[in-house]
Amino acid sequence: MAIRQLSVFLENRPGKLASVTRVLAAEKINLRAMSLAEAPDFGIVRLIPENIDKAEKILKERGFLVKQNHVVAAVIDDKPGALDYAVNLLAENGMNMEYMYAFLSPSKDHACMVIRVDNNAEAEEILNKNGITLINEAQLGI
Repeated sequence: MAIRQLSVFLENRPGKLASVTRVLAAEKINLRAMSLAEAPDFGIVRLIPENIDKAEKILKERGFLVKQNHVVAAVIDDKPGALDYAVNLLAENGMNMEYMYAFLSPSKDHACMVIRVDNNAEAEEILNKNGITLINEAQLGI
């Protein structure tokens, strides 16, 4: 059930992120989630676009360095301690979390977290058996 995500590698300079969003906007590609991580010389934009195949193709055609990978998306309750519960489930089971970001759920009672771990299938099993709902690409409209 892991979902696909695009990682776009950019120079850490003014306007570079805008060059990505401009291309996606021109192609009418909506984003479901986005995260930006930076370092002194480069940044990584992580995207979950509505049409991931089209977005990947267009970005590569425009010269961007793009990598597609799989992540786990889970729904957690929007209340204190819910994130801690999910993160600790993974930690207690020896899962290494490389990164995480969140996005809004249509429901005001829930939040969605996107996680990159060393073993998606195992993380999905751990979360599922402990009552955490996972999200698939169809539910995200991609």
